[in-house]
Amino acid sequence: MDMATSGAVARSKVLIVDDNLLVRRTLTQLLNQHQDLIVCGHASSVDEGTETAMRLKPDLALVDLTLGNENSLQLIRQLRERLPHTRILVLSMHEEDVFAFPVLRAGADGFVMKQKASQHLFEAIRTVLAGQVYVSSPCRKNATSD
Repeated sequence: MDMATSGAVARSKVLIVDDNLLVRRTLTQLLNQHQDLIVCGHASSVDEGTETAMRLKPDLALVDLTLGNENSLQLIRQLRERLPHTRILVLSMHEEDVFAFPVLRAGADGFVMKQKASQHLFEAIRTVLAGQVYVSSPCRKNATSD
């Protein structure tokens, strides 16, 4: 029986990489409420994120830019190299106009500030899963001139 006749919706597997347990739990609850998304795993560090992603092969890695004392650019580069089909969306407390372009250059597919996540997170997730780059509208103008 195929998905169209069974009525089932294909769910994109999401890996959450954030050093804050409350953020991981909250994001899991929010994402799992959507019929097209399911959280398949969690990680709290660069090494754990790499190992978990290699094991689970998620469709999307939702990654915090700062993991404790670590910078996630290394994780982004490793995921891009080892799992080229996994989409990467960075969710960060850092300013988008400063950090979005280094993140995109490292191999991420999008950037959302945590302060704007309630308004933009699901649009960003679906844009990135569709194979497009996501940054907020003020940054989009600058992204095309780079």
